Amino acid sequence: LQREFPGIDFVVESKADAKYAPCSAASVVAKVMRDRLLEHWKFSQGSSQDDEGEKLLRQFGSGYPSDPTCVAWLDNNPLRDPVFGYSDFVRFSWAPCKDRLADAAIPVVFRADLDEEELQQQKGMARFLGTNGRKRKRLEYFEKRNIRVAKPICQL
Repeated sequence: LQREFPGIDFVVESKADAKYAPCSAASVVAKVMRDRLLEHWKFSQGSSQDDEGEKLLRQFGSGYPSDPTCVAWLDNNPLRDPVFGYSDFVRFSWAPCKDRLADAAIPVVFRADLDEEELQQQKGMARFLGTNGRKRKRLEYFEKRNIRVAKPICQL
């Protein structure tokens, strides 16, 4: 912030909203705005839920991990998918979300997240297993949902 606003001194500390009145006011405004946005949130994945299901989908609580309603929503969310996780409504970097996905979701490794040595290990393993150039059996998950590759993103 100081680079963007030279000449203004900023204080960054834990529990600042309890210590500084302007920070308290900003915190209240942010929470009220968040609640208003969430009240009218449209899930980008859509919902095939009936009215009762839609109500349950919206009972997400406060968004704090100590809130039992929030925890129940994370655990029982009908839009949670074993491959794609939660909808874009949930911040995936949030620890309670990450923990649940680590426990219940299908593990995914993105090539972009691998360093060069790991990429070479993957290529070597593919050669060892003889998977280069050969099609392997499609996973049942994709077969059942008739999900097909339109165009390969990249190949090992």
